Amino acid sequence: MLEGKSLRSRRYRNRRLGEFLKELDLTEGRATGIPTIQDELKSNGSPKATIETDEERTYFLIDIPCHPEFIKEKAVLNKVFIKDFIKENRLQISERQEIILEMIAMDPTLSAKAISEKTDVTAGTIENDIAKLKRLGILKREGGRKDGTWVIVTEK
Repeated sequence: MLEGKSLRSRRYRNRRLGEFLKELDLTEGRATGIPTIQDELKSNGSPKATIETDEERTYFLIDIPCHPEFIKEKAVLNKVFIKDFIKENRLQISERQEIILEMIAMDPTLSAKAISEKTDVTAGTIENDIAKLKRLGILKREGGRKDGTWVIVTEK
């Protein structure tokens, strides 16, 4: 899920990120960017950004959290997309497999264990469901077991 997710940059003095925020009128480019970001987040009802730095201030790390309504809206859109996709392709999958697809659409990095914990279904059952979705060509894995992501295949 996107809960707890945020925009995070670990690059030192990332000019592209600065220019991007400036173009969106989120920063001014005159060493007043952080207060401007906080003001904009507050004005649209988002949680405050958190800022981390070291004592020497050789770097700073800012987490800009997602707006709660964006998370809800994305969840609804994903649910509609998955239901339409299943109907259009006349797929024969279980309700649990549909839920797995919805969860993966929200967070493609989820493991079978994480899905298992969120659904109160054994990891083995989730792995079997994922295997079926892969056999049907609906789901595929890109990258490694630990650092890979799931991809919902929308074109045959």
